[in-house]
Amino acid sequence: MVNDTDTCILPDYYGITVLAAIVAGELGYPKAIPNAELVLNSGYDKLQEMYQFYVNDINVVKQSLKATPYQFRSMSNY
Repeated sequence: MVNDTDTCILPDYYGITVLAAIVAGELGYPKAIPNAELVLNSGYDKLQEMYQFYVNDINVVKQSLKATPYQFRSMSNY
């Protein structure tokens, strides 16, 4: 991680919007810090949104070429 050789597969905003809220809520809830439960619920809601985004199926449209049979036309028709 010192040489930036590891790539993170999580979105850029994940650490701030999700992890920070969950950690702050988990640390503050046992100490009865005001709004700790609200922050914790907010973090878990955002975590659920992230999971739903990555779980949704992506419709892949597959296009293919199909061969058509060759129809011989005699030169006498021209």
